[in-house]
Amino acid sequence: MTNLGGTITVFDGGYDEFLEKIGWEEEQERKGASAVAEKTVRSKKDARRERSQLVQERSAALRPFKQRIDAAEARICELEEESRQAQSELVAASEAQEGERCALLGRRLKEMEAQIEAHFAELEQATIAYEQLSQEFEERLNAPS
Repeated sequence: MTNLGGTITVFDGGYDEFLEKIGWEEEQERKGASAVAEKTVRSKKDARRERSQLVQERSAALRPFKQRIDAAEARICELEEESRQAQSELVAASEAQEGERCALLGRRLKEMEAQIEAHFAELEQATIAYEQLSQEFEERLNAPS
């Protein structure tokens, strides 16, 4: 006779068979708690693994945009420095009344300004793309598992 779930029933079989097929209530509760704990540990490991993989994906996806941003910033700084030097030379050439040199430096400054503007446009595009992609990954990382 067994008392499972509030009802008494007769079990036809031996004790070993009873333990194998039905078992005692306490054992079932312990097995259930153990299974839940094991499932939680696995799901935490899976969540960490998935998060780690997502972080790696984010790094790989953002790297080209970061490189474009860094390159554009570096080139803008170089061009601005060259522009300052050319402006100083233009002032000196103007004071020395060197017309041809002033015209040459003026054209050079105009070209540098155009290049600076082009690099700023590239910087802006790369920054916008970087921020959008970064935001998408942050949303995915912060999404409930």
